[in-house]
Amino acid sequence: MRYIKFRGKDKRTGEWVYGYYVMNNLLLPEKGESINKHFIIDGIGQKNEVIPETVGQFVEVNDKNNREVYEGDIVKMSDWQGNVWLCVVVFLEGSFKLKLVRIIKNVSGESGVKYADVWYARQQGEVVGNIYDNPELLEEGVRDE
Repeated sequence: MRYIKFRGKDKRTGEWVYGYYVMNNLLLPEKGESINKHFIIDGIGQKNEVIPETVGQFVEVNDKNNREVYEGDIVKMSDWQGNVWLCVVVFLEGSFKLKLVRIIKNVSGESGVKYADVWYARQQGEVVGNIYDNPELLEEGVRDE
């Protein structure tokens, strides 16, 4: 069974909220226009307005530490050779992918693939942040090893 779940940053508090995603188009007749409002409805039915750019879907994969992986997460990948790289979870061509953004340690001398299936995060990946809270992780020159 597929488990469809989203997260987004609450517009008021800046905290992450999790649940179902809903977008409402509200007509403002006095202004002759409409606006979109974005909400996450959590497990107890509370409707939280969220910042639309931060909305990301659960990709139905947990990382090697059993942490849920969402669109927009930054995942630190490693392999048996000792190579380490950072990827961002993106939705591309109908599926979730790990997009290579930075090589941290290159033991094998290979440049790496540009995109990999998100399922690799189950055994080799660790969520270390996301593009909204931790953009500094994507900067060239930042090293954690």
